Amino acid sequence: MSKGNIINLSPARFDLRLKPLRLLPESSIQSMCRSLEAKGQITPLVAAIDQSAYILIDGFKRQRAAQILGPTSVMVIIVPFEGAMMKAQMYLLNKNNGFSMIEECMLIQELVDKACPELDSGMG
Repeated sequence: MSKGNIINLSPARFDLRLKPLRLLPESSIQSMCRSLEAKGQITPLVAAIDQSAYILIDGFKRQRAAQILGPTSVMVIIVPFEGAMMKAQMYLLNKNNGFSMIEECMLIQELVDKACPELDSGMG
């Protein structure tokens, strides 16, 4: 992953437009809440800036757990990606063990549909 600036942001400050590409079962959120309470935040969230919006790329469970627990800020790495590169980065950060098969399929489909529309029109 490209090294970016680390800043602190409110958990409510994020643009969650990529959230539909992740499944967030309540049990996972509760587990993350317990982890944050016991250990604090170990891994920063990853976000990109689009104009004045902080688009969350990685850390959806941590972000949601932080909202529930109420800390005023979370650590965030800001990376210089936009468009399809944000989704590709999401894939790279989670490909080894962070995605279910369904999430991986949804992300790949999103990349094909949005990043390569000419492929979609030529199929069928």
